[in-house]
Amino acid sequence: LAQVQPEWLTSRADDAGAPDVRSLAEIVRYFQEILSALSRLHAEGVVHRDIKPQNVFIDAQGRAVLGDLGIAKAPAAAAETQKGEMPGTPLYMAPEQSLSLSVTTRTDLFSLGLSLYRVLTGRTIYDTALGAESTNSLKVLRHLWNLQGKAQEFEFDFPPQVPEGIREVIRRACRMDPEQRFASADSMAEALAAAIKMARSGLGKPDKPIGSFLFSGPTGVGKTEVARQLAYTLGIELVRFDMSEYMERHTVSRLIG
Repeated sequence: LAQVQPEWLTSRADDAGAPDVRSLAEIVRYFQEILSALSRLHAEGVVHRDIKPQNVFIDAQGRAVLGDLGIAKAPAAAAETQKGEMPGTPLYMAPEQSLSLSVTTRTDLFSLGLSLYRVLTGRTIYDTALGAESTNSLKVLRHLWNLQGKAQEFEFDFPPQVPEGIREVIRRACRMDPEQRFASADSMAEALAAAIKMARSGLGKPDKPIGSFLFSGPTGVGKTEVARQLAYTLGIELVRFDMSEYMERHTVSRLIG
């Protein structure tokens, strides 16, 4: 058994609901480790049914450990949930679970998406919609059922520092319709990895260039034509700086004038 420090994934967020102070890359790594654990559980036909930040611990090596399997069930058994029985935590519960319907592995991914939102923003999805009433489990469930009944999705309020790629992962994981969510924990992990790579590159921001290219070589080898064809293929404007035009002393006036 792994030795686990008494630290929840949310333990570095203060009482005022501040986001986790860890870096985005560190938080994403924790969630990828959770997804790896879920992948193994799901491969054995087990649904956790209570994914939330408080059930994720950090071990002595700084790895995320998924705990509290007390209500986990195989899908076949989970499908036999008795009417009125509602295991799990309403703040992170998927619609099908809140209605005591059959749960699948995608139910866990819904809960994990809401957990990621909580850790990144310092608040649950219901804090914005319900305010102080977000602590009332019945009102939380009514809000969820109301959205589902109107075929509406959650309206996430992300802070500016959360990259668009991460936002899209959360939105997809938390779709009301299970068929529109990620098909597996592995596919969600891959999407997270791609999102963090895009965030690190800076190319995910709307005001960033698609790419910057430098072609060097003697005059007449076709550098300009290669640049034109590349811009055409990418569908972007070609901004050309041909310094060969300014190599001669008498052309300096063109550069400054």
